[in-house]
Amino acid sequence: MTTEPQVIVVGAGAAGIGAARRLREIGVPFNLLEARNRLGGRACSDTSFPAAFDLGCSWLWGQETNPLVGEARALGFELEPDDGATQVYFGDRPADDRERESYHQARSSVFAAIEDVASDTAVADVAHLPGPYARLLENSLGPWMMGEEIARVSTGEWEGLETRGTDYLVPAGLGTLVARVGDDLSPVFDCPVQHIDWSGTGVVAETSRGQIRAAAAIVTVPVGVLASGGLRLTPDLPDRQQEALAALPMGVLNKVALAFERDIFGLPANSHVAQAAATTQTPYWIVRLHGQPMAMGLIGGEAARALEREGEAAAVAYALGTLKDLFGSQVEEAFQRGRATAWGKDPFALGAYSVARPGGYRWRGVLGEVFDHRLFLAGEAAAPAGDAALVGGAFSSGVKAAEAVLESL
Repeated sequence: MTTEPQVIVVGAGAAGIGAARRLREIGVPFNLLEARNRLGGRACSDTSFPAAFDLGCSWLWGQETNPLVGEARALGFELEPDDGATQVYFGDRPADDRERESYHQARSSVFAAIEDVASDTAVADVAHLPGPYARLLENSLGPWMMGEEIARVSTGEWEGLETRGTDYLVPAGLGTLVARVGDDLSPVFDCPVQHIDWSGTGVVAETSRGQIRAAAAIVTVPVGVLASGGLRLTPDLPDRQQEALAALPMGVLNKVALAFERDIFGLPANSHVAQAAATTQTPYWIVRLHGQPMAMGLIGGEAARALEREGEAAAVAYALGTLKDLFGSQVEEAFQRGRATAWGKDPFALGAYSVARPGGYRWRGVLGEVFDHRLFLAGEAAAPAGDAALVGGAFSSGVKAAEAVLESL
């Protein structure tokens, strides 16, 4: 730890890594403080499975505009294109050609209606969900993607998402990539910051390892932690940033990984599979993850919160049962082990990522604005519209904050 840093970077996730790397490039002494015992934050890969299981973010969106795509290539990481096309099942039966066409028409109609809305309103107010695909489309528009129910998601969050093109999966794990990008930054682990006083000429941070003084601080902790008071600030953030925090709370999107002794799916690698027959939310599945006998299920919003309350074993059992409905008894016969995340209960996150409430999309980017020469905010919630809630946006916002610090010193 630098004894007299010019800058304190709070949080060693993608935003903190981006900030610290930029500070190092421009020669500004810093301390990178992380509450966990690892790099990456919500980017975290479990490599104990046959294929890397990304507990948090899994996809690199935006391809060539995403700075982490360039980082991956420079570091020699393999990237797998993933177009996200969904294979729809009715019970254990794949949809036939007519049903697939009907589903795609229904989906196109709903997304066109959302794109045509000029106002920042609830997705539920605009998305008129038709026929047998109503629940499937509702899950796609809210819980599976935004980690929240469609009545609590702004239509602005869907601006441009359907036309973004092919994304990338990282076979070695996106969390592995993010950690590798920051592995030479000398972070201080197991060092949560409880309080930052920015009322004086510089900042004073109270940490589990004592007090640190610096000229400025870049705070990259998730908005769930800021909003809950997990990191206290003196004085409080300005009113404009406080309103942005309220408008951009954390959604909850959790994942379940299931490993099998053999391939039970008979589908191409990284096939997206969803159940159209369900009357409640069931997981959205990526099966044969990176070509391995694995399935990764996504479940969000209230259903995810309910499973968190029941515990990991219940979440794995639930997911296994819903996968059995799709692929039959061989699911249980070949099952080896599972793991489930619980981001809503994680004290250093309190959710998966930010989601704009209806009427709140206009606050995207506000948290990343410069409002003082001592305190700067960065992270996925501080990124502007288009990059918000994404790991690449978090990394870029950290770089931007570091450059703003340079101008203020």
